[in-house]
Amino acid sequence: PGQRVRVLGPPAMAGKQGSVVGPVPGDAFAVCFDSGSVFNCLTANLQDAASPATVAASPAPAMTSFAPAEEEEELEFTPGQRVRVLGPPAMAGKQGSVVGPVPGDAFAVCFDSGSVF
Repeated sequence: PGQRVRVLGPPAMAGKQGSVVGPVPGDAFAVCFDSGSVFNCLTANLQDAASPATVAASPAPAMTSFAPAEEEEELEFTPGQRVRVLGPPAMAGKQGSVVGPVPGDAFAVCFDSGSVF
C-alpha cells in the first residue's frame, strides 16, 4: 500500500498515476488515482512510477466501474455473472463478468480484455 504506480493499460488509462491501496481478487490491486477515483487494475497493467514509462503489450477496452445504486435499489451480483455497466457515461454499456464484491458497496468486474475493475 502507498506505492506510486503508472497504469500501462487499458489505453484509456495508460499513463495515469496513482497510489496502491491494496490487493483485490483476480491478481489485481486497487489504485487510488490522483483524481481521487479508485479502480482495480491487473498487476500486469501496473508499473512502478519511478521506472521509465513503457507501452502496454496489447490494447484493451476502456476502463469501467459501477454507478452507485439508488438507495431503494438493492442489487446483488454473483461471481461469473455477466453484467453491463450503467455509468459513468464514458463507460456506460461496457460488459464483463463479476469477480466478486469489493469494499465500498461495489463489485470487481473482469472484462474480455482481462482487465479487472
